Order: sequence, then structure tokens, then C-alpha cells
Amino acid sequence: MRKRSAVHGYVLAVCGLGLAVLIALVVTGDPTGIATPRGLVFSLFVLLGELLPITVPRQGEEDQITTSTTFALALLLTAGALPAVIAQATGSIIADVFRRKPLWKAAFNAAQYVLSLAAAAAVVNGFAQGDFSSTHRLGAGSLPVVVAAGAVFFVSNTTLTGTALAMAQRVPVLRYLARDLLFQVSTDGLLVALAPIVVVASDRSLLLVPLIAQPAERASGAARRPHGPPQPHPVPRPRDPGHPGGPPRGTRRGGDDHRPGPLQGHQRHARPSPR
Repeated sequence: MRKRSAVHGYVLAVCGLGLAVLIALVVTGDPTGIATPRGLVFSLFVLLGELLPITVPRQGEEDQITTSTTFALALLLTAGALPAVIAQATGSIIADVFRRKPLWKAAFNAAQYVLSLAAAAAVVNGFAQGDFSSTHRLGAGSLPVVVAAGAVFFVSNTTLTGTALAMAQRVPVLRYLARDLLFQVSTDGLLVALAPIVVVASDRSLLLVPLIAQPAERASGAARRPHGPPQPHPVPRPRDPGHPGGPPRGTRRGGDDHRPGPLQGHQRHARPSPR
């Protein structure tokens, strides 16, 4: 019971912090960027990425990789934090509701996205000095900031979700994150790296944006290759058929159907969430 309480306490804390950050963004941010042609196209692909995850086998389970991260970060770089948060959180909630996940899992997934995108936006706003806007094209000089923002998003997203999953499995958080690192870098890391490519392509023509979806899927397909040391003696995990939804996630979804504890009954895929 203590373990369950610890996980639910952590989820509640993340949801509360995410709500506070969202309110701050609504008060201080400008949402108009999401209503531009480019903003609408990016938002559509965020939603499609959440609704159409890529299922990959991994260590006896099935993980689901969502490509929405690429387009959410592209939206952040071109329209700002609030449009990116609105698109990603909305897409995540719609996908979770569609899969009939418990509301607390849907809330956690949305909250961790809000926090991860807000952290990336803080990097952009702190170092870009106005170099990112709907009218300013991405250049070579912007690359260090883009890389730093993507890295912060990746670390935040992976840590927030991985911590919840580690607590649910009753394993040390650092051990879980280290074990999962290579897989995350080879999937979510590559998806994050595609964001500036999407921005550059959209500068030339929005018709080029759909073409990025295929490379994004191929990048996620890297997860199909086995990662990490073999695990000849996997610990059996009970399945909870009563919960059709998947665990809270970040950019990834996993076969949480096999996970014990309060996160049980989720799809186990790649990226955080007691989702």
C-alpha cells in the first residue's frame, strides 16, 4: 500500500505542478501561433502521432513509440511554448481518452508533457534572444540552442515518466533510467533531433512536412533492434485485463499491460508515464 501511495503521490505532484505551469503559460503566453497554417499542420501531426503510435517488440513486451514529439518541438520553435503545450497536451488527452485510460493517467501524461515542453521553452527563451519566431527562419547559428532545448525536453520527459514506472515496478529509479537509456536515446532522441528538420522543411513549403513523418517512423523503428543486455530470466508480470488503457507515458508508450502496481493496465511503450 505504501508503494501505491508513493506512486500516486508522485503522480499527483506532477499533475499539480503541470497545472500550475499551464496556468502560467496561459497568463503570459500567446496562443495565436497555433492558428496559423503552419501551426495547424504541426498540431494535426501531433494529434496523429498520439493516435497512431508505432508498436515495437522489446524484451518480451510491446512498446509504443509516438512521433508527436517531433512536431510539438517544431511548434515550440516556431510559435512558442503555449501553442506547443496546447497541441501536445490536447493530443495526449484525446489519445488516452480514446484508449479508455483512467483519467489520472491521462492527466499525468498531459502534465509531464507540459513540464517537459516548458523546460525546453525556458532554454529557448533564455538563450535564443528572439531568434525563434514565426517570421525568423532557423539558421546554423540557432543549432546550439535547438540542441540544448531538445536535450532538456528529452531528459525531462524521460525522467518524469521513468520515475513513475520505476516506482510502480518497485525498482530503484536510477537503475531503471539507466537500463532504459539506450532505448530512449535511439527512439525518442532521434525524434527530438528531427524537429529542426521539420521547421526548415516548413519554411520552404508546408507540403514537405508530411514527408517528415516517414523518416520519423523509421527513426522510431530503431527500437525494433534489440537494446541492452539480454535478460534470460524475466520476472513474470501479472496482466490486468480489466483496464484496456495503457500506463502514463511521455513520448513513448509501452506494454504496461505487464507492469505490476497502480500503473498496471497500460500499454507498455516508450516514454514517461504512469501512462
